[in-house]
Amino acid sequence: MRDFLCRIDAFWTRHPALFVGTAFFLGGSCSLNLHLLSLYDLLLLPFIVLLFPYWRIVWALCLIGVALSVTSLRVQIPTEPLKKHGMLNAEVVDRHLVTIHGRQLWKLMLMVHSFYSPEGTTLIRGVTLPITVASPCPLVGGNLYQLNASLQVDDRLMVRLRPSFGKELLAPRKTMSFVEYRVKIRRVLEKIFVRLFPDHEIRQVAGGLTFGLFKDPLLQQAMHRAGVEHVLAVSGFHFGIVAALTVFLCQGLAPISRAVVAMVCLTTYLLIIGPLPSVLRAWCAAMVALGGICLNRRSSGINCLGVGLIASVFYDPSTLTGIGFQLSFLATAAILFFSRPVLSYLRTIFPVRQLHDIVDCTAADQVVLLMLGWFMPALSLLIPVFFVVCPYQLAFLQDFSLLGLVYNLLIPALFSLAMPAVLLAVLLFPLPFLPQLFAGIAQIPLQVGLLLIENAPEASWSMVAGGVIPQTAGRILLCAVFLAGIAFKGHEDCERSDVWKACL
Repeated sequence: MRDFLCRIDAFWTRHPALFVGTAFFLGGSCSLNLHLLSLYDLLLLPFIVLLFPYWRIVWALCLIGVALSVTSLRVQIPTEPLKKHGMLNAEVVDRHLVTIHGRQLWKLMLMVHSFYSPEGTTLIRGVTLPITVASPCPLVGGNLYQLNASLQVDDRLMVRLRPSFGKELLAPRKTMSFVEYRVKIRRVLEKIFVRLFPDHEIRQVAGGLTFGLFKDPLLQQAMHRAGVEHVLAVSGFHFGIVAALTVFLCQGLAPISRAVVAMVCLTTYLLIIGPLPSVLRAWCAAMVALGGICLNRRSSGINCLGVGLIASVFYDPSTLTGIGFQLSFLATAAILFFSRPVLSYLRTIFPVRQLHDIVDCTAADQVVLLMLGWFMPALSLLIPVFFVVCPYQLAFLQDFSLLGLVYNLLIPALFSLAMPAVLLAVLLFPLPFLPQLFAGIAQIPLQVGLLLIENAPEASWSMVAGGVIPQTAGRILLCAVFLAGIAFKGHEDCERSDVWKACL
């Protein structure tokens, strides 16, 4: 066993997880976009040479080739507009009930194993696609279905599936799935939230913040206008709060026992939320970090990101080109690469004052110094994300909310105060008095946050979709950000005195 661990040790020391994950991502992305590759996509390939020593180029090319081959075998996507009828083989990987205009509908996520035309030609394979069906839903999780369906691919290569539910629905085959258990748990959670939070809007935010429940289009539009819609998308922010709450509640246990309990709780949280790209990345990073505690080893945030990237590439390669997937990893990488140097620079401008120095200042200066002490760590996270997300949105979405620069200093802080109270209220629901107490505590920051969001003015910077100038400017800025990240990679404290840090 020791020899096996030493070999793993040596491998991840020579080839850090971020290096392997970057190569796998480039290979998978090239495989999915080979017919749409632009000069910008080709410019990304040399970055892997700059990010790591030049002698790894052969190994990097091998990893890219492996990812390209595996993705090509697993995934097939349309490369031109079409409209076809054929036979669909698919499995339900997630489903939840929603109400749209007073009508109950089921939103399903289908893992398409294959879709082939009457001529026998396979048109789609290995792609996860959303569909909406009327209630009651004829498809349930844990089954592999074969049914007739129509496939439509528009000019932007957006894929739409319309299954046909009738006598042609054949007997499904059983598969291993947690979908139906997730549906039952969500129903129970929805009833608990209705009891704890009678106010509709507060319930929407509390449920969406903790378990991704109660998606309200109007609330999502208001949060998009304020530039904080990412707060309700479960990611590392939420996993960090759940892990911190778990460790706090297990103070009496040994560190290894606390880490094991946290791993169990976070895995349960993953099963309830579902394996979304941001959720899977956050779970992998948390498991690696907690595993390092169990092994008495240090962990590196950058390589935790790399492990999450590797897991995402192999779990569902079709998500690599999704905007949610790319934004999740880009924002996290921006924080890991730039937050420390930005915080150091801010502290050179506004030095940290000792307590006795603050006491000697005037009341107005004391307030300013306390606010700076509160906002500087938040700014050290916000500034890197802004400089990465803004060019990305200019390049691919042509839209960016300027209000997000202000609201992201306030809303995440308010919601991070509310989320532990909401979780405690749900966990203690069978008990008297305590759930209502924690729900009341959570309502205060939630109401303040909702008040700010609902009164956000229309102040987003929108540009014409498909414009060459914003796309070019955004891509040039993204290349500059990547190069700056390479320059600052040393700020992660990359010494190899603890060789497990290369893996963990």
